[in-house]
Amino acid sequence: MTQKKELLCPQQIVIAIDLHGVLFTFNYAKLLTLVTSIAIVTLSSYYYMNAAVAVILGLATLAPVLFVTLASGYFALSHGYRPVVEHHILSSKTPPIPLIKKGWLWISNFFYPRASLVSLCWELKKTGHQLILLSDIGPEAFEILKDRYPKTFQRNNVNLFTHTYYPNSSDSKDILLTPWYPKNAHNFFKKFAHAFLHKYPQIKKIIFIDNSKKNIKRAQRQGGHAFITIHFSNTRKTKAVLKSRLHPK
Repeated sequence: MTQKKELLCPQQIVIAIDLHGVLFTFNYAKLLTLVTSIAIVTLSSYYYMNAAVAVILGLATLAPVLFVTLASGYFALSHGYRPVVEHHILSSKTPPIPLIKKGWLWISNFFYPRASLVSLCWELKKTGHQLILLSDIGPEAFEILKDRYPKTFQRNNVNLFTHTYYPNSSDSKDILLTPWYPKNAHNFFKKFAHAFLHKYPQIKKIIFIDNSKKNIKRAQRQGGHAFITIHFSNTRKTKAVLKSRLHPK
């Protein structure tokens, strides 16, 4: 961290938290166990089938995946960035896209709240700090996590996040950040900082916490005047860096 420390009061700072990889963590072990089980059952079934039938079934399974992959690549090349899958690629109503989207959203079942980080966020909230969500997760996937883990986002009728910014969220529309572009899009952080600080002029700095080093570098490069960045690796280190940023000596 080479950014200059600056003495600011809590009312002048907002803490922006990423969702996937920071507030929520992915359980790879459970997904791998399930995929392995499905693969064993599928291969066992194929063993007792005619080879031609097995090939046809295999192509029928892979074709939608190939279609979405190609569509995603074309979209990225056309627009100059990697699209948000749920929002940009899987928005079509043409079969089999809705079915693929259900599968994509099903992946949300393997995300779990990072208890230590959630507790830290609520501690910050209680001490008067303002937190916002800044994520590329699509609205439907966000609602799944919000409904499944309500106490992560709200306790005693108090919302953890003052504002939530993600594709098509009402807050994103409120600062005219529509259509939504992902964090790796050209000038995303510059546009976000400009729109957010214009809407809330009392805020002078955004402390941005993300597990992606590329997103951290983009935030530093595109909105260096507005962002204080923290690369998330674990809660303990993040808490220590936050302390130094919020209470510089």
